[in-house]
Amino acid sequence: MAKKAAQPKRPAAAAKRPPSKKQPSGNSSKAQPPADSIAAEFDEEIASYDLGRSIARAESRGGLDQTLLEQLQRHVVNLTAGKYSTDGHIQTDSQSVAAIFNDHIPAWRQQRVAAGFGDEPLRIVLYAHGGLTSEKNGLLNAFKQLGWWKANGIYPIWFVWETGFLESVWQTFQGSTREVRALEAPRGWTDVTDRIWESVARRLGPKLLWSGMKRSAQLSFAAGGGGRDFAGQLAQFCQAWSASPLELHAAIHSAGSIFFAHGLPYMLDNGVPNIRGLHLMAPAIRNDLFRRRLLDRMNNGIDWTTIYTMRRNLELDDSVGPYGKSLLYLIHYALEDDRETPILGLEESLRRDTAIATKFGLRGTSNQAGDVLWSKTPRDTDRNSTRATSHGDFDNDPTTLNSIVLRIKGLSNQSEIVPYVEPSSRAFHSLEAAADRVFLREPFMGDVVMASQQYGFNYYGSGDANRSGPSGGRKALCIGIDTYPESPLAG
Repeated sequence: MAKKAAQPKRPAAAAKRPPSKKQPSGNSSKAQPPADSIAAEFDEEIASYDLGRSIARAESRGGLDQTLLEQLQRHVVNLTAGKYSTDGHIQTDSQSVAAIFNDHIPAWRQQRVAAGFGDEPLRIVLYAHGGLTSEKNGLLNAFKQLGWWKANGIYPIWFVWETGFLESVWQTFQGSTREVRALEAPRGWTDVTDRIWESVARRLGPKLLWSGMKRSAQLSFAAGGGGRDFAGQLAQFCQAWSASPLELHAAIHSAGSIFFAHGLPYMLDNGVPNIRGLHLMAPAIRNDLFRRRLLDRMNNGIDWTTIYTMRRNLELDDSVGPYGKSLLYLIHYALEDDRETPILGLEESLRRDTAIATKFGLRGTSNQAGDVLWSKTPRDTDRNSTRATSHGDFDNDPTTLNSIVLRIKGLSNQSEIVPYVEPSSRAFHSLEAAADRVFLREPFMGDVVMASQQYGFNYYGSGDANRSGPSGGRKALCIGIDTYPESPLAG
């Protein structure tokens, strides 16, 4: 249970900085409220990274549910199978993306200018989540961090593109495996059981969903894809703001690296000038795909790339439900076509790949275009910090998030930013309850079957993928041994 943290102080520089004389107007022609009103609203937003205060304010104004939806609509691009998602509560189409660029960002920029930050560049971060989270939790995490990003002068845009993969893996494994994890057996025994779960993952839903997830990333930036439309509008926005300082950054977790491996090259080839910083948290992309799509873009369209990932011992100590290693190892051993496929976020994969290791300064040479931060770093290393101890922690780890913001802003010390703090358990539970009311999840098997239809796979192996399942009575006989000499089973 998270402890309620003391509210961080607003950086002193923010209170003393005089208003800038130059106020870029962007491409919005709408009348704006008076400057004193804007400044007051901005002061309120500065404090909104305190989630408890945000929730209390939202509830006093008529309900958290509507606030959650309205805020997310200004920052979320929702995609399904590569196309804009027009179902559910967070809907995206070309017009809603245009509103982000033509209305929401310019209005927020004017708030920044009126509050005395006009000499700062307009900073936008493109954020792609991993597959570890459900749609509800992905959107909840976005809402949880909104005020913090904006309090630091960065406008976040989240891509919600495919969700629930790890949730589905966990449910596939869950039924009869809690006792296995409870054994706390030596690593050798865990490796034996992990081979069983790798086989399960290969033969059942997880590998199918992983393949569909990668296909969805590719479709997003193919002809007719929502990502391609977004990229075109982003390029137009960059052109409209070319007379004013503008910085684009990307923050990516896990499988989001696959999404942007297709997205960033398309953007750079179609009018987006450059990406100032690429921040990869525990990237789940194959080494060969990274080499083909992004390696040559480092220092050639992408100014600097940072990888945040765990040392090998922490990856081995992590788990995915009953699987006794991290998600990246499950992908490495089971979810790609070839067993032991090199995955960028694994330490051994990074170090063994000569081209990649050289680019990131891992071969005894100076860093050419990027660096790697290995968790856990020593405390108080500020812009060079990451202390996540499991794959799913990176996008909530305060040291990692603060490091990303420091690097985006070109700063060195945490005292120069509004630091990220995890919300109190009470605030988080209030927000989670609102998310439960707003975002409804389909049953797990629905995810698997819909994915099989969506991506052209047959989950059942043969015949009609629409059928409910095999018919007729079936029986199974399970034979096992309980009295292993070192790790006897019980139950």
